[in-house]
Amino acid sequence: MMREPIDELEVDLAYAKAGQVHFDRTLFELGENDVREPSLLPGWTRAHVIAHVGFNARALTRLVDWATTDIPRPMYESVDARSHEIDTGAALSDIELRTLSGTEAEALEAAWSRVPPDRWAYRVSNAQGVRIPVIDTVWMRSRELWLHALDLDLSASTADVPAAVQRRITQNVLDTWATRDGYRVHATVPATGERLEPAPSRIREADSTCAHLTVSGSLPNLMAWVTGRRHTGVSEVDTSGRDIGAAPSLGLSCR
Repeated sequence: MMREPIDELEVDLAYAKAGQVHFDRTLFELGENDVREPSLLPGWTRAHVIAHVGFNARALTRLVDWATTDIPRPMYESVDARSHEIDTGAALSDIELRTLSGTEAEALEAAWSRVPPDRWAYRVSNAQGVRIPVIDTVWMRSRELWLHALDLDLSASTADVPAAVQRRITQNVLDTWATRDGYRVHATVPATGERLEPAPSRIREADSTCAHLTVSGSLPNLMAWVTGRRHTGVSEVDTSGRDIGAAPSLGLSCR
């Protein structure tokens, strides 16, 4: 049975709230020197990650305000403006970064609370210019929080991420690969027999010659692999399910 939109909203709000608590807990373990250390994201310090998460909340608040006022408010003025904002925020002190993160998170939650029930389907434009219902901002925020807590490279681990969130993040990437890149990647979880694969509607017919790959691993490892966080614990398997080696790094190419 398909979930009603209001049920989906309640579930996603709960995951976003839990993700914020988890991110904040990790954030408050960091001191001034710690935030200057590298994150798991190439070229970014932990301060860059924290600034990005704070400004992401601000950007999503703009979309929510757009839905409630009918006045268009883009997430970011431009790619360069977004990058400049993050670089500037990364220079803040650890105290200022925590304040930024907390203040913007509270503002986003307040904006969500002001959305009338009949406005959650209102369409706004995401950072790529794709029109999405504003209800999607809740899942977008949840995903950012759970993944970027890992990027702080401290105590947070993939095991902390709720299984439903791991599954949905992995599915999102498989669908994106199929839609954007033509990669048909199928994933299996041996411990449970679960299979994750691109939704049929996401597969581009013109890309029948593009990469086909089946991989196997635990759900946390699959999530880490598809998002580029970790390339261990995931194997490539043949049509019979036999392990034929480590799964390749991201960047599959059509042949």
